[in-house]
Amino acid sequence: MNIEPDGVLILLQVLPFLATLVALHFILFRPMLAYLEARRSAVLDVREEAQGVTRRAEDAQTRLEARLSQARVEGAELRTRLHAEAAAQRSALLQEARALADTRVTAALGEIATAREAGRTLLRATASALAADIASTVLDRPVQGSEPS
Repeated sequence: MNIEPDGVLILLQVLPFLATLVALHFILFRPMLAYLEARRSAVLDVREEAQGVTRRAEDAQTRLEARLSQARVEGAELRTRLHAEAAAQRSALLQEARALADTRVTAALGEIATAREAGRTLLRATASALAADIASTVLDRPVQGSEPS
């Protein structure tokens, strides 16, 4: 028995195998590798685009937070200014009301003093006339300052 390999038989078996490998390379492996590369490229492009969108969103959020912070500061300043204006108006109105009240109280006190003096004068006159009238009645004669009744 001969253990040496037959070169022609090996060649006849290797040739179809090599032909199959070449055919598979052009028919299956090359298109599949191209598809996988395109898919990898598309995934990388989408990742880069997503990172860009994320960066733009973060930038927009940062700008919005800055604007919101500025708006809060402006709101606080406006609120402080309006409180100060309201306090000033309140103070002015209170001063005006106090001045008006003081004027009215002074006028009322003047009227009361005038009425008191008029009442005193009237009371004195009435008291003198009444005293003279009583004295005339008690003495049964006219007294100086009274008229006969």
